[in-house]
Amino acid sequence: RSVKSFSPGRTVSPGKACTSVTMPITGMLLGLTRGTTKAQIIRATLEGIAFQVVDLIDSMRRDAGRDVSVLRVDGGAAGNNLLMQSQANFARIIVDRPSMLETTALGAALFAGLGAGVYSSLAELKSIRKPQQLFEPRDCGLEAKMAGWRRAVKAVQVFADTL
Repeated sequence: RSVKSFSPGRTVSPGKACTSVTMPITGMLLGLTRGTTKAQIIRATLEGIAFQVVDLIDSMRRDAGRDVSVLRVDGGAAGNNLLMQSQANFARIIVDRPSMLETTALGAALFAGLGAGVYSSLAELKSIRKPQQLFEPRDCGLEAKMAGWRRAVKAVQVFADTL
């Protein structure tokens, strides 16, 4: 089902992961009206998460001096197709979702198996991970959405400065 943003570029949830914001505010929605629906708030929240991931990827690109071509994801949120597609669109990279979402536990078990001699090499461990779905970036009017995100982050910063 498709849900339109309630106010494109007017959502923000800077939280703890956002590299551009250092403040006590963990979330904010901007542009709400009486007609805003629950589905639109959910979409705004997911897009806010995706924008935060883009900020982190951009920081990694700057700090490492290299590009990031694939984002390998795991965990419960990785099961959400809208979030994964938004991350691919906004970061302009392929998002690789594995068949097993809880790869942290899998990784611990595989390394234990490597230590116990069940597996012979790291290459063998790498061959075990299988992508379930690849999300390719699509055109989504990214420049306008990113400009809206940046404006929203600045609005939150201004609001936080008044607290």
